Amino acid sequence: MKKWVGIILVLFIISLVGCSKTEEIKDEDVLSLLKEYKTEQYKIEDPKVTPTGDEIATRVKEYLTEDALEDQEANRTFQLAPDLAKNTNHSIELTNADVSKKKENDDGTVIYTYNLSLKLTDIKNSSSENVEKKGEITVLNENELVITKDWQETSTFEDQVF
Repeated sequence: MKKWVGIILVLFIISLVGCSKTEEIKDEDVLSLLKEYKTEQYKIEDPKVTPTGDEIATRVKEYLTEDALEDQEANRTFQLAPDLAKNTNHSIELTNADVSKKKENDDGTVIYTYNLSLKLTDIKNSSSENVEKKGEITVLNENELVITKDWQETSTFEDQVF
């Protein structure tokens, strides 16, 4: 009888450990998430008619946890691209992104570094220039992949910081 209780107890513990693990985070899923999120953050087709930071926050909230969204809004991160577009008369488009796993944390989150390539096109003469942006995101996958933190280096373009 003790043997059966022991076996049942071991099976129960194994099932609890198996159920408590978060789903594995795959690099290609993180890259896809990053591209979708950063496209929503940066895409500006007409610098004369740009979205507000609040409109961008609404578009990207599905990719971020509440805390991450609040941090980005508090830092006015979503206002940078519209301001740059207006002040320089350039459209903005994400042309490339890559990610590299940096660290897996004990809490189930994973930190990735990323590089973005943004194409800024002058509306008047159609000339364009690429700007590189580097940063880090922390992601978590419980029910779905979500960004818990996003940090990126500041860049400049025509004396405008973004």
